[in-house]
Amino acid sequence: MNSVMTSRSQFRFAAQAVFWTAILVCATSVRTHAQSPDASAADLTKRRQLDEAFNAKLQQLAERYADQPQVVNVLRQQIVYHDPSRIYLYGIPTTIHEEDAAVTLADQVSQTGDAQADALLQELRQRFADYLFRLAEQALERGDAGAAYRLLHEVTHHHPQHPAAKILGERSVSDVSWQVQDQRRPHPKFGWPGQTYVQIRTDHFQILTNADLDAAKRLTLRLEQLHAAWRQLFFEYWSHPAALKNAWKGSGLTDRQRRRFNVVLFADRAEYVNYLQTIEPQASITLGYYHGVSRQAFFYVGEENESTWLHEATHQLFQETRRVRLPVGANGNFWALEAVAMYMESLQPCGSAWSVGGLEAERLQIARYRRLVDQQFVPLATLSTWGQRQLQQDPNIQRVYSQAGGLAHFLMQGEQGKYRDAFLRLIRQVYDRQDKPGSLATLAEVSFEFLDQHYQAFCNIGDKELQQLDARIAPRQLVLRSTGVTDEGMSAVARWDQLRWLDLTDTAVTDKGLVALESANELQQLSLERTAVTDRTAQRIGRLMSLRQLDLSSTKITDAGVASLSGLTNLESLWLTNLAITDEAADTLQKLRALQQLDIQNTRISASRSQQLQQSLPDLGKAGEP
Repeated sequence: MNSVMTSRSQFRFAAQAVFWTAILVCATSVRTHAQSPDASAADLTKRRQLDEAFNAKLQQLAERYADQPQVVNVLRQQIVYHDPSRIYLYGIPTTIHEEDAAVTLADQVSQTGDAQADALLQELRQRFADYLFRLAEQALERGDAGAAYRLLHEVTHHHPQHPAAKILGERSVSDVSWQVQDQRRPHPKFGWPGQTYVQIRTDHFQILTNADLDAAKRLTLRLEQLHAAWRQLFFEYWSHPAALKNAWKGSGLTDRQRRRFNVVLFADRAEYVNYLQTIEPQASITLGYYHGVSRQAFFYVGEENESTWLHEATHQLFQETRRVRLPVGANGNFWALEAVAMYMESLQPCGSAWSVGGLEAERLQIARYRRLVDQQFVPLATLSTWGQRQLQQDPNIQRVYSQAGGLAHFLMQGEQGKYRDAFLRLIRQVYDRQDKPGSLATLAEVSFEFLDQHYQAFCNIGDKELQQLDARIAPRQLVLRSTGVTDEGMSAVARWDQLRWLDLTDTAVTDKGLVALESANELQQLSLERTAVTDRTAQRIGRLMSLRQLDLSSTKITDAGVASLSGLTNLESLWLTNLAITDEAADTLQKLRALQQLDIQNTRISASRSQQLQQSLPDLGKAGEP
């Protein structure tokens, strides 16, 4: 062993003298601040310090085993992140077992392949779990049963044999067991012949399907993942703080949900629409549907509708877990029910954890665009008076749904989760039919106008928010148009080599920040309209061979910059309006044979040269054709 490396006993001493001292300070400080007006902010700060101390010791251990990549990889998977734009969850199922065989919590322990490294890692995680458990106790003492319940799952993630497992009182959720039963008789409603469909039973769902088992398995796992996440996020909806306190005394939590949730999975969309239109006239425009009256969710096999599975199943979990008298949201606050379902669409894995939220979530990005760019917004004071019928009959229903999704992210994550409890209590009130149009303002103890203003500020992200995004997340699209992002924030973008769409229109980015484009080899859409970029950035863009759409309007690009684009043979749409380019640029444009859309208005390209381009580019004008 290298002489500069510490011995095992030295490592333990260092951990006890530095790491655990830091943790002890953090944990006890949380108790001190628990009753202060800034308790939430104080808790988050102390938890961040706790995570940083744990990660520092992981890094030290990784450096010790730098010559063993497998060990280092496992150690890095244990890193704890604190991206403030998301909530982290543990104990989310990741596999399906064909037989109903329980997998114990002990099976979750990570192994590095090195016995000594395993022992050191196990000791580190067990001590970390002990202090997380202390935080869980304090959370329960101050009345935050939901946070305590989530922390218990994190405790058992790091230390499966911890007493927290007994408090949870549940079988490990690291796997999903299912039973598949062939159905011999024709189905009376769906017209499926016998032996052509099956019934699948899991711990929480019962699924009828005539699709292939691989597709059914994908839906089954996704639904169970949602169920596990939903229970952690909305503990006080399906249980009660008193139940958790009793469990802490040794009784363990029991699952009140005995009835399985019924789901139908059709083999294709045509069959789905054909049946569903008998109960929903607008079935043809849906990607999935929860029918509250029959207490069934309907889906079909398709690669693009997994977010819909999460959305509609969220409605099902809320409605069927408690006794709910229909209709809900008929006289107001219906937006909140759709908002929380859209928020759950963001569920995704993050290393060894899972998360919901995230500034890169698709629903939030759309909402951000519409709030900052289109200036489309319904004041909360008005939106909260709308029931289901009024909202769904609004001619701008897509705008309203986008806003609802954005509001959910704001209320769950904004200002360090300041309004989360108020939002969750509102949802419960709506399902209990005890809400009023002004309920959210009352629960949050601020005016609707105040929430409107802070929602807009939440949408206008800057460099800090971008740099705090979890490094394990690999977003495919990032729409930052009209936000406060500058060159400083672009350093984070350099990490994301899987970006397909990047929109920086009307931001303060320059050539310096756009060095980040050098790693964006999969980028297909790029908009830099009304930015200060020059020909230096055009040179970098010229190496992005996957580009299909590019907007450089109202920038400082010249003929030389356009010449750098000559190798973009896959480019289909190009916007160059308001540029100081001449007929010289037209020579380059003529080489882009795949162009279907070209905008050179307000440039110095002559009318005759423009006409020649129109004639020489064979596909020009085809963009948007059916």
